[in-house]
Amino acid sequence: MEGKVSFANYKDLSQEELEKLPVKELAQALHEAIKEWDKLNQRVTQDSTNSSRAPSTDSPEAKAKRKAEKKSSASKHVARKQGAQPGHKAVSRPLLPLGDGDVVIDCKPGKCNHCGVSLTEWHDPEPYRQQQYDVEIIRRITEYRKLAFDSK
Repeated sequence: MEGKVSFANYKDLSQEELEKLPVKELAQALHEAIKEWDKLNQRVTQDSTNSSRAPSTDSPEAKAKRKAEKKSSASKHVARKQGAQPGHKAVSRPLLPLGDGDVVIDCKPGKCNHCGVSLTEWHDPEPYRQQQYDVEIIRRITEYRKLAFDSK
């Protein structure tokens, strides 16, 4: 068996003629056929995601598959609500002691939303407290004065 054996040389042979061929020759032809099939299969399964082809050249099936994958991956992100997730360790700033220049604003409704009782005289011994930190820039001018006769 000299030279390269091609599968194309055997496609027109009948069953009886193939049975008469030596096993080595048939094995080599089968090997060539498998390589050719693999090469053609790679070409057939190419689309824009695994080759340099443009997305517009994809088959309708490939486009539908890509769209379904994109939709399923997008729905995974929507499943979570905004903010801290369950099990997340809370992070907060401690309340600071109030100083001389700090302002306290009591936020009380005039009456109860449920029963309508007046709340103007009611005092909560342990109200919910929330602090807002304002960073203020204090301008300080330092002025140096010298005697006028000394500047000559």
